[in-house]
Amino acid sequence: MTISNVALATLAGGPFGSWYYFGPREQGLMLKHPTLGAFLRASTLSLGSIAFGSLIVTILEIIRLLLRAVQNAGSDDNSGIGAVVAVLACCADCLVGCIEGMVQYFNRYAYIEIALYGKPYIRAAKDTWRLFKDRGIDALVNDSLVSMTLTWGAYAVGLMCSLFGFLYLRYTHPSYNESGQYTAPVMLFSFVIGAQLHLTLASAIEAGVSTIFVGLGEDPGVLAIRAPELFGMIADRYPRVVEGVPRV
Repeated sequence: MTISNVALATLAGGPFGSWYYFGPREQGLMLKHPTLGAFLRASTLSLGSIAFGSLIVTILEIIRLLLRAVQNAGSDDNSGIGAVVAVLACCADCLVGCIEGMVQYFNRYAYIEIALYGKPYIRAAKDTWRLFKDRGIDALVNDSLVSMTLTWGAYAVGLMCSLFGFLYLRYTHPSYNESGQYTAPVMLFSFVIGAQLHLTLASAIEAGVSTIFVGLGEDPGVLAIRAPELFGMIADRYPRVVEGVPRV
């Protein structure tokens, strides 16, 4: 989990953050190796903050494991008390699972705050909460639309890979598939591999979208100066962006 969070911080503080604050490389302001620098910061100076956020999620996962153990023990008990304990443990597991999902979503933006501004986790969490209080619904809609689009793209890539797998078997006639017994498994495997590869690459796009959202919330004037045309397009469809998030 910590490794994936370090990767998110590397993308946010590297290519996407550098593009937002310094512009394309042609403008001469971007660092030579922004991704490498962001990785070094995420794996050294910011590693404690990232690990602390990951620890919170890990603790919630441990609590869920304990609740599931209690639920299984209650299910094995034939008495009425065991059934009540199992039901209560199931409800608590569901509640903790919801909290875990919200914390993971919240941490995503906190890690971007850490990557962009070098904040400790507590400060980044407070600023993320301030961002959510002011733009919470916008963040949800933003992530929902992006995730939905990328997910459908993964399905399309998976179907194309399945088609290529079918055509390969259809026209090459491999000896191991003479009677066609492996056609369905190969197509299914092709779909899973293609969809997973697309989702892996799409995670970088999601990181970029979230990074730009945080940048617009914290410093919208930067984009207005560096890319006025793009900022104008965003402001036309998202008027609140010109306000920025109030600082406390």
